[in-house]
Amino acid sequence: MTGQIGLYRCVLTQSRYKGGAFYLSAIIANGELTAIDGRFVLEDGEDLTPTKNGFRIPVEKIDSLRQAISLDLREVADTVILKNNTFRLHVRYINDKYGEGIDFRKYKTTEKYTGWDRSGIRMKLEDAQKIRKWLDGLDPATVLSNPDLFAGKNYGRKALEKEEGLTNDYFRVNPILKCIVKS
Repeated sequence: MTGQIGLYRCVLTQSRYKGGAFYLSAIIANGELTAIDGRFVLEDGEDLTPTKNGFRIPVEKIDSLRQAISLDLREVADTVILKNNTFRLHVRYINDKYGEGIDFRKYKTTEKYTGWDRSGIRMKLEDAQKIRKWLDGLDPATVLSNPDLFAGKNYGRKALEKEEGLTNDYFRVNPILKCIVKS
């Protein structure tokens, strides 16, 4: 059984992220935490639509992320948090024409493209500070006992409706229970 539990919601201060919030959620498989997903989610009443803007970190790499952003955020060096055959997930401090921020982004290497992926997320320092504080308090052993911020919401409804033709009732169920219904 696989599911997702919404753990933390942070409204980002950049105007480009109006209409939603950044959510940190737990990815659960067979009753255990396997990853933390950080994603910008569009909010429209009860409808929550996850976007491509974000990142996913396996549970064994959470400490690498914590360590990378543990100091003054202006001193965050370009750090690779996760690496596989086709990409590297970087976290880095940036100060350019858009201002100061922390960028979570994949660097992809494929046959067709090599470079920074557009689906990462960049946040202002004050928002990254909130994420850091939340991560510092994260205890993977207690994740399943946290309230689910996605409960009672229509999480991912638009994508699933297109893909699978599911009914309205399906979307009112807690995401963990959706897996049972689908099985």
